[in-house]
Amino acid sequence: MKSQLILKGVGVVMAFILLYSCYNEQSEPVQASFEYQYTKANQTIPALLTFINKSTGGDHYSWEFEGGHPQTSSAKDPGQVSYVKPGKYTVTLTVTNVDGEENTTSQVIELFDTVKGDFTYTVAGSKYPPVVVTITNDIEGEGLNYLWQLEGSQIKEFKGKTPPALQYEVPGTYDLIVLVSNGQDTVRKVKTLEVAPDIAVDFTWEVAHRDYDYQAPVQVHFKNKTIAADTFQWEFEGSATPTSTAVEPTVVFNRVGKQKIKLTASNDKKSKSIVKEIAIYEDTNLYVLTDIKLGNMFSHNTSEIPALYSTSQRQAYFTSEVDAQIAPAIDVVFTGMTSNLSRSKFSSPSSIHTSGLLPFEGGQHVKIINSQELCNCGVNFTITDFLALENDRPLQRIEIVETAGGQQFFTNQQQRIVLFETSDGRKGAIYVKEFVQVNTQHAYVLCDIKVQKVRR
Repeated sequence: MKSQLILKGVGVVMAFILLYSCYNEQSEPVQASFEYQYTKANQTIPALLTFINKSTGGDHYSWEFEGGHPQTSSAKDPGQVSYVKPGKYTVTLTVTNVDGEENTTSQVIELFDTVKGDFTYTVAGSKYPPVVVTITNDIEGEGLNYLWQLEGSQIKEFKGKTPPALQYEVPGTYDLIVLVSNGQDTVRKVKTLEVAPDIAVDFTWEVAHRDYDYQAPVQVHFKNKTIAADTFQWEFEGSATPTSTAVEPTVVFNRVGKQKIKLTASNDKKSKSIVKEIAIYEDTNLYVLTDIKLGNMFSHNTSEIPALYSTSQRQAYFTSEVDAQIAPAIDVVFTGMTSNLSRSKFSSPSSIHTSGLLPFEGGQHVKIINSQELCNCGVNFTITDFLALENDRPLQRIEIVETAGGQQFFTNQQQRIVLFETSDGRKGAIYVKEFVQVNTQHAYVLCDIKVQKVRR
């Protein structure tokens, strides 16, 4: 009897426990919940999301993925879902249990478009300022925001897909920058613009070698220093060529006085001009050459101080420098026999072989009067006459006659005037103004020369 009572008690307890357990299972509510993660934290399409079920109390699950692939799932954990279009999409999870209880939750995910493409720009005309730039925006994507940074133009910053026409006034290098945002990422795209230097007009000139004294007529070659120009218009006063469109023209000025030169330079954007003056002097038909050093025989033959001179080239030469082209132009030959110049004279280039100087071939015959006081030729041209000589008229009146007395050597005791006439009939005077002994072997005379440019 006692055993039966014990068994009955145990049965009651077990039944109570079973009923309590069932009561607990039925009392847990159904709660739908989930989380999701972007693969590599990327919200830009194509995007891949992983959904993690956090629901409780459920036995069955129904997923709906708006805009996703797959669009639905009945798995507790559906895994990854892909999206290929940007936008906001609702994900819904419905959870039910065996008793028919149901709970639903939804979340909205946002996906952004990929920034695709680029922008370009075109320049109206040349890149000389002002430069007008038109931007073409070929960047594609939905929901994109644009911020343009356009330093150097009249628009420093612009928000919108395509800015209006830009204008750049100052030469330089500029970056055209656009920051494109899709909501998550910002892409920076850059293009570089070169604005060429602005037009700047300038010119210089050089005269022909024979016209170094700017005495009419003067042949002038103009050197164009202009930048950022394509076409040129020159205007010349006092010239037989009043205008020119050459880049660097050569013209001859015949009129004495200050002559204006105007250069107008142009490109496709603008034109600018500059005016300069050139002074043309009256023709004296006289070359004036000063402070010419001519060495004694030893100095010349050892290539220390040259003894040969060309009045047309305005240059002294050693024999080693005289070629077939230079030889006919040599018209002054100094023969200093001693180291102290106590025995000196000027010789004809044609007789250099007998002068003691190193010879050259092809020298012209020049008439020389070394000693007017000994020539017995009726010539008296003084240092005062030389210094007063401003044109060639006094030289025209001189008759250069070669005599034995006129060919004599002179000493270093006094300044003197040596007269000469070249083979083409040009007359000149050499003013020997200083005798300089450098050392025991080297010496030179310091001379001024006035000589006709052409025979008259």
